[in-house]
Amino acid sequence: MDMDAFIIDYCNERIVYLTKNCSFRKFPKNNSNSEETLDFNFFDRIVSKEDMSKIENVNKASCDFYHSLPSERRLQGSYTLDLRISDFRGGYKLINYNLSVLDITNDGRIRLGLCVLSYPTSKTPGKAYFKFADTHTVYEYIDKAKKFLEVKTQRITPKSKRILELVGRGNTEQEIATILGVSVYTVKYHKKMIFKQLNVRNTAEAIQWINSQKTLSENL
Repeated sequence: MDMDAFIIDYCNERIVYLTKNCSFRKFPKNNSNSEETLDFNFFDRIVSKEDMSKIENVNKASCDFYHSLPSERRLQGSYTLDLRISDFRGGYKLINYNLSVLDITNDGRIRLGLCVLSYPTSKTPGKAYFKFADTHTVYEYIDKAKKFLEVKTQRITPKSKRILELVGRGNTEQEIATILGVSVYTVKYHKKMIFKQLNVRNTAEAIQWINSQKTLSENL
């Protein structure tokens, strides 16, 4: 797969799988010409030091939130965080880190996790969410509260989801109206509501947010 993704074995603290074209299979060692391979402590070495201090509270809150869940729900959750990592040229780039739980131990700890690195969902580091596949609920980290709270405004209606799905496939507003048997005005209205609920500016950002949070069970 042409993406930056890997599977972490948390119990043994090691990387057990990397996608074939993962750009982090090899990376510069301490800004030198030599290289080293992705390992369990990879992020400690490449994440912006400023961001590491910022996200300490986020990481603590995410652990507290995750372990407050009943064991049977922990496999349904995924965690996403925007942070800056080294571009290995002396600067940093903002990315989205998404962790999906693949397996848990008998006592409810994460055993295997799938990590995917992709485009950020916001313009600044520190944005973090939990998403649950069984209920389609989203929880956002609120810095003032130092915990994750449910984001009820980001639940969009089935019709809005369908419209966003069709937009993502390249259909025009007129084509969507014909497919759904509604007016173009109705399509425009639902798109406007989607932008408002997701706090995005356009369709591209809405689709990116939905994909990152996995709010839709269908493929966009």
